[in-house]
Amino acid sequence: RQSWYPRPLRRQWGRLYIICVRMVIAMRTQGCTDSAWLAALADPQTTLFIERFGLSTPGAAWRLEQRDVPEHYITMVTAEVNLAEASGARLRLEPNALLWLAPGAVHSMRSEDPSRPHTFYHLRFALTRRQAHLVPEAAVIHLPYAADLRPAMDALFDEFHTQMAFREQR
Repeated sequence: RQSWYPRPLRRQWGRLYIICVRMVIAMRTQGCTDSAWLAALADPQTTLFIERFGLSTPGAAWRLEQRDVPEHYITMVTAEVNLAEASGARLRLEPNALLWLAPGAVHSMRSEDPSRPHTFYHLRFALTRRQAHLVPEAAVIHLPYAADLRPAMDALFDEFHTQMAFREQR
């Protein structure tokens, strides 16, 4: 099962951007208090570009082998278990675990038990300010229990996939 918006969206200060920034700020304040990062997020010249966002349950043979993406990549497991390797660290992502990879971070992923594939949100986005990419201090941020971020992910998913009038202007 896959669901994602098939074309990139560019947001400046719409509702989608605000939800995403709230989620990112919450993530950063849990694991790190990088004041320069938080100041950059608050800057009105910061732009969010969402490449892809969806909720997926892969098939039994699903594996990602040593890949990297040019955008930030966030995955949050909602059911079952995902095994990941990122920057040499082996991670077990149980439900409500969140993994944030900085652009270019090499990673691999697979379901722990192929007969019970995991379900997960996956978000790829770029953050730029004054034409420069914003990247956090850490290449890999693992939050093993991020249940408090689940409502933000759900709201972001709902907003991203809405078909309401004037969606593009929000």
